[in-house]
Amino acid sequence: MATHFTLNTGARIPSVGLGTYKAGTGVVADVVSAAVKAGYRHIDCAPLYKNEQEVRLLRGDVIVNPHSVYKTHEELWDGEI
Repeated sequence: MATHFTLNTGARIPSVGLGTYKAGTGVVADVVSAAVKAGYRHIDCAPLYKNEQEVRLLRGDVIVNPHSVYKTHEELWDGEI
C-alpha cells in the first residue's frame, strides 16, 4: 500500500488519515492531539460532523510544523451519511 498520494499540485498527502465522524463531543481535540503525537498527519473532517471547532483546537505543543498536517474537508449533505 502506498504511504502517500501525490496531489495535482505536486503536494504529497498521507494515504492513512484519522476520521473524526461520530467522534464524541468534548473528546475530538484530545483524540486529534493523541493521533498527531502518534504520527498521524492527515485529519479528515466535515461541517456535517459538527466537530470542526474541536479539530481546530490542536494545541501548539502538539504540532512542530502545522504545515506538515493535512486536514481534508468533505462537503456532505444531511442525507449522505
